[in-house]
Amino acid sequence: KQQRSILSAEVIDRRAADTNELYSTPYVDNAMRLIRRYNVRYIMAGYPEKLYYSPEGMAKFEQMVSQGFLRVAYANDSVTIYEVVR
Repeated sequence: KQQRSILSAEVIDRRAADTNELYSTPYVDNAMRLIRRYNVRYIMAGYPEKLYYSPEGMAKFEQMVSQGFLRVAYANDSVTIYEVVR
């Protein structure tokens, strides 16, 4: 948005809002809609995400693993990287 972006400010603002919704919504259906819209392959849940977003919003990712929408691609004490199951 700041440095000669090929995308309009509206597109960037929309993506930022959608990213916030992906992490903050506690609803799997809302998250899956956004994952499909942007063809997301991986979701990172590290210290910044856990600090910024609600526990309810972050907890849905483990729920999505148990439902078969995501799998844990990598995990350590400070970060979990989820892969979207295709």
